[in-house]
Amino acid sequence: MRRWLIELKKSSFEVTLVSKSPPYRKDDLSSIGIVLENVQSVSSGAIGETGAAGSIDSLSNVGLSQKIIECARAANDSGRKIIIWAHYLFPFALAAHTAVKTLRSEGIQCRFWVTPTGSDIWEVSPLVPDVANYILGDATDRVIVYSERFAREVLDLTDSCGDKIDIVSPIIDCDRFQPAQGDERALTRAQFGIPEESFLICHHSNMRPVKRPERVIAFARDIADQVKRAQTHLLMIGPVRPDLQSTNEGLFVHWLGVQDKVETFLKSSDLAVNLSAHDSFNLSLGEAMASGVPVVSSDIVGIAPIIRKHSGGWVFQFEPDKTGRADYRLIVDTIARWRVSGSPSIDARSLAASVKGELGGECAGRALKHMAQKDLNEQR
Repeated sequence: MRRWLIELKKSSFEVTLVSKSPPYRKDDLSSIGIVLENVQSVSSGAIGETGAAGSIDSLSNVGLSQKIIECARAANDSGRKIIIWAHYLFPFALAAHTAVKTLRSEGIQCRFWVTPTGSDIWEVSPLVPDVANYILGDATDRVIVYSERFAREVLDLTDSCGDKIDIVSPIIDCDRFQPAQGDERALTRAQFGIPEESFLICHHSNMRPVKRPERVIAFARDIADQVKRAQTHLLMIGPVRPDLQSTNEGLFVHWLGVQDKVETFLKSSDLAVNLSAHDSFNLSLGEAMASGVPVVSSDIVGIAPIIRKHSGGWVFQFEPDKTGRADYRLIVDTIARWRVSGSPSIDARSLAASVKGELGGECAGRALKHMAQKDLNEQR
């Protein structure tokens, strides 16, 4: 969402980010004039460890609602029209909805946009279906999602937002993610003692169970088993999973923890893999392709059509039937042959340029500008 806000700011919209914690890469937001508003903490003697019930965190949304109201009032007083956009239904859209209802009760007009995430739809909404239906339906003016597949999954949950749903791809920072130049690849490999001739696979995620990191390791092991005379290394970037740190014969697995400069590791990789059980888009695979690195994914991931469109790698069935298992085997064999030959079938710079055209910001920026102008023009 950060890149979406940057595109709106580039289109001369005034943008204020109300956040309960400092946003990721906040410096580049403030440098282009995006206002950052921190939420004031709220406390009560009746809530928390020494109180009657609940956690003090349950009050944080009250402070979020209040800050949204204050910012919207200030914008209204200066003659500006207002869109309130909440990313995550639970809890942030609930807090934003409280603010929207309060503002409208005061006669302040505002549009209300929401962007649900995968955890909203797959984990929380089934437990609170009536609340989810209301927020996605009657409560909101526009629902913005990352991919066509995820749009279908939202509509499977509720058809009340069918006429409000828009698909806008996430934006990749293509100045940050681009193919390796000079000796960048060799230097990163040397840092971890990885031979230049090794086949290097990268996986970047939050390592939650839904990301299926164990399947990534199994896939990398299948690759390693094909050609035993050359080393296969797997970089696991994200929170370390002690339960998955067993020795993998024939496969060298490097658990790197959370890293700020993921682009460095991508530039040194031959392949990026993400085999999530659910994923509304999967930006990490887009970042890999923007870095000129081919990818492997299952067809359940929202970015799968873009991988196919740009010939950016290989996609197979998430829950394979007999044909799907054969496709998986073919992918493993194809990559193994690539390992042996040392000549990838995908040109890094061509792939990066192709992906940049779709995910570099221009298309999403145009779509967001059109939606914002339309909604603001409808306010009297």
